[in-house]
Amino acid sequence: MPRSSLDEVRLSALTGTSVLFGFLLIPLHEFGHVVLHWMTGSREGMSYARDYLLGSGAHTFLGVLGGPLFPLLASAIATVLIYRSSISLSVLYPIAILGAFERLVLYIVLGLPSDESDLAGFLGWNRFAFEYIILSVEAVLFAFILVSMFRIKAEAKTRILCFVIPIVSFVIMAAFGVMVIERLLFPEQFHLQFG
Repeated sequence: MPRSSLDEVRLSALTGTSVLFGFLLIPLHEFGHVVLHWMTGSREGMSYARDYLLGSGAHTFLGVLGGPLFPLLASAIATVLIYRSSISLSVLYPIAILGAFERLVLYIVLGLPSDESDLAGFLGWNRFAFEYIILSVEAVLFAFILVSMFRIKAEAKTRILCFVIPIVSFVIMAAFGVMVIERLLFPEQFHLQFG
């Protein structure tokens, strides 16, 4: 069923979904590592912000790929549902935007993350190859998200808030997750990753 201009984005629901998914985005990334490592035979565990090997296993290509892949898949599924379902846009937009934003923020803040460098190393590719691949996928997802906003004739203010609220929520909730949850509940993992 195509969306119409009557499909309103409710800011309260948008904010609630943004806060929840903003908090869960980092664990979703780590969960992607864990699931695909287990599927390829390497036992892994995870804290809020870090995956780690259990026993004598080794990182695998698919296991490393799982981290960046899971948020992108969440974004892709939410983006398809924006066009193909009647699920509230207030729920779908934050998931679609944050899933596509997850790696972009690292590229801007940190440069090349280790996952992308490790993936390229597995294949003997240029170390920036996976950054370019992921950026291309993110750009396509953002384009589809923006087109959907114009299709429903969302006001400029609403379009801006649909991006700003999830991103600000992610920054706040990820900081809370790392500095409080990770540091207090997983201190060993916190010190290994953040010093």
